[in-house]
Amino acid sequence: ELLSEQDKLSAAIETLYINFKKDGAVRKTPEYIQRRLDSLDNYWSQFNRNHLILIDIGDVSLHYFSSEKYSHVQSQYQKIRDAIKKCLPSKSMEEAERAQTPVLESPKFLEPNPEKKDTASSSNTEDMLKKQLSNFKAYMRTVTNINLELVSDKWEFEDQLRTIQSRWSAIVK
Repeated sequence: ELLSEQDKLSAAIETLYINFKKDGAVRKTPEYIQRRLDSLDNYWSQFNRNHLILIDIGDVSLHYFSSEKYSHVQSQYQKIRDAIKKCLPSKSMEEAERAQTPVLESPKFLEPNPEKKDTASSSNTEDMLKKQLSNFKAYMRTVTNINLELVSDKWEFEDQLRTIQSRWSAIVK
């Protein structure tokens, strides 16, 4: 389900740019361009959120990871954003720079150290520490990727808050 959502978001990013290129110069007012940038950033933000969930699942055998879908869409997003920003007057361009969402690095998966001896208690403690570290990293990624400038409705804010609360509750357990 998340993978199909990622495909839809990738297609939406591409479609937004195709439609933007079709628009006449008269239609491309600073407000219109800013709305297109906001929509693009919203698609990217959703794509990032889903990417974080896929990282948490941690199945590196997925075609999504092996085909480097995230890197491809990230590159596509940046090129499209830069092309649209070129149409903005200089004053609006500064505002658009501030509204840009942060970009994630490629996922890094931790592998257990095979040289360590596994006793029952140390293994259990190690597992709990790894889980706690994973939960904390997920929390930090979630908080880092929140862009309040893109949140315009109450439900979006509440959704962000619930996401943070769920990540934090996993840490506190």
